[in-house]
Amino acid sequence: MCGIAGYSRRPAGQTFPGADLALALALAIERRGPHATGYAWTDPAEAWPYYWKSPGKASKVATDCEATERGDLRTVLVHTRWATQGDPRDNVNNHPVIAPGIVLTHNGVVSNDADLFRDLGVKRAGEVDSEAIAALLAYGGDEPWRLLERVDCDAALAWLNADEPGVLHLARVVGRPLHVAKTKGGALVYASTATAIRQACDAARVRLDGTPRAVPEGTYLRVEGGRVVRQEKFRPLRKPTPKVPAAWKAGTHLFRGGSGSGGWYAPPGEPVLSQWRRDQLDADAMLRRAMQKDDAEAAERQARETRARWESMGQPKPETKAERKARRSAERRDRFRREAERDALAMLDARAPERAEARPPSARPPATTPQRGTEGPVSEAPRRKPSLLATWDKMHGWQD
Repeated sequence: MCGIAGYSRRPAGQTFPGADLALALALAIERRGPHATGYAWTDPAEAWPYYWKSPGKASKVATDCEATERGDLRTVLVHTRWATQGDPRDNVNNHPVIAPGIVLTHNGVVSNDADLFRDLGVKRAGEVDSEAIAALLAYGGDEPWRLLERVDCDAALAWLNADEPGVLHLARVVGRPLHVAKTKGGALVYASTATAIRQACDAARVRLDGTPRAVPEGTYLRVEGGRVVRQEKFRPLRKPTPKVPAAWKAGTHLFRGGSGSGGWYAPPGEPVLSQWRRDQLDADAMLRRAMQKDDAEAAERQARETRARWESMGQPKPETKAERKARRSAERRDRFRREAERDALAMLDARAPERAEARPPSARPPATTPQRGTEGPVSEAPRRKPSLLATWDKMHGWQD
């Protein structure tokens, strides 16, 4: 016995307490699955499904999930697991279970999971039987309600498809309960029991529009923006549900460990993409790596050719990038210094008549001013470097 729940709401409209409802739904179905807790949601910015799961009761681990903190999510799936196959300590076995482009939550038991994997030619990622349904939806190549007719199980299902962002898929095969309800704001809420829906909506202060109703057996629902846009009937394989041992009910049985046989698996926190989309991204990444490798090889080949050409000409080795940068910096500093000295001398030349009138007669230069650039007597005693103003006075013969 496991618990499934979730909601789908309109893209725009009234304020909706999505984060509170996501947490309240997990707590409402906690008693149906104390071994592990999981969430799945569609990010409205990227339109790709994400998921999170962890061993432990919902009351202890649910607040660690991003879905219980974000109120902008349009579609959320919740699952609490009562483990019957696969050790919950191995997080691969917990729900949601995934396949390329599919994120699925399941309440029930699959009897022909090994046959489904063999028919599809797909390897397991974990030990849980629910993974066979996710693989069938990903690789089956048919309408989902037709594919569910091939599954020998008693099940209630909810899943997301990466190729259909914003769409919630619900199905009840046989045996396991599934209830849905509408809210005053136009959202659709579902859970394993009607009591769980009422408890969660009361805790999150979401008003229901009517009473929850049970989904009939052999029914598939397609939900978009809180509205059921398609309903299909199918014929499930009605075989008796395997009896659950008393040790499983007590939660004291030994689980089968291991991580399957190397099947496809995306860690929690990464987008769950369909196979064609993942292949496209892998091809793009390979192309970028090839282009980067080609660019690096071309640059290295050009450098080798340049070195060989200089060596054949007997010329000195070309300067490196660091040496060229240091040389250019020194040239810029010298140019700026020369320009500053030229501007200062030009300014002093412009102010020469004013300074000449301001000097006393004894300090004025003779009538015949020496030409600019003439050198005076050189003293043997060490002298400080004259200032720019003293240099200008010396050039014009205005020294005392």
